Amino acid sequence: MTASITINPTIDAPATTPGNTQPATLRTDSALPSYENWLAFSNEFKNDPDLVFYFTFSGAGDGGDIVRSQAAKPKYGSMNAKVFGAKWQDGRFPKKKALQFGGNKSNEYVLLGDNDSNLCNFTTPFSVGVWFRADNLKSAYQALITKGDDSWRLQRNQMTEKLELAANNTYWDAAAKKADPTKGKQTTVYSLSSVDDKKWHFAVGVYDLQSPKKSLHLYLDGQPEGIAELDRMQSSKHAVCIGANAGRLKGSDPRIWSGAIDEVFVLNRALSVNDVARMHAAGRPAE
Repeated sequence: MTASITINPTIDAPATTPGNTQPATLRTDSALPSYENWLAFSNEFKNDPDLVFYFTFSGAGDGGDIVRSQAAKPKYGSMNAKVFGAKWQDGRFPKKKALQFGGNKSNEYVLLGDNDSNLCNFTTPFSVGVWFRADNLKSAYQALITKGDDSWRLQRNQMTEKLELAANNTYWDAAAKKADPTKGKQTTVYSLSSVDDKKWHFAVGVYDLQSPKKSLHLYLDGQPEGIAELDRMQSSKHAVCIGANAGRLKGSDPRIWSGAIDEVFVLNRALSVNDVARMHAAGRPAE
């Protein structure tokens, strides 16, 4: 008997939610290439009304120095990203593309939204997901995707073989009646598993305001890895950057990734444990 799973990009949402789409039933037997599983999911997911952006790196026109978000109904309008130096290569499936980054000496990164500093300054729940491969990480805090060094970032944990989701809490200066960005306290969630193994992995960071306290969640390959409380996330003047940290691009430590990045999304809602597990099941390549 053929096994199957159901992928619905608006899992746990009411049936009357605007933009809800019919779930795609995906076969998981070995007779069907995993690329087809991912493609069926991706074609559904791009219609999610909470997508801020969705870069598959395999969309129409991708392959040069501009990549286009595949979100059909983007939360804040259509979006392009500018590729600086990163090299195109095969992704986690033979029919898919990815970008290769060569570490701090390479000056290779991707900037989103025409360097828009207001993009992804969240005070509401959100989720960020990345398919990636690490190829011998070389320096501390190498970045998958970041919003500067003073808001949120998904990156290498120091000099370890693990990941972290880090974010700064807003410090409210009661006397001045405004936030003080120099005093925001950092909260960090660390992965339990190693990722520096030249294999494809799926990392998801979530900022959830409901479970049961405001908190950060880190998932790796469909499994929860850690959780930490975070009251209110600090905003940043820096652009969202894939493969590096925009707040450090002009210095000697831009924190450029060593390896490939295959797919990136940001959603303006908190994904559930089941959401993340199903996304991983739909997108994982053959072993």
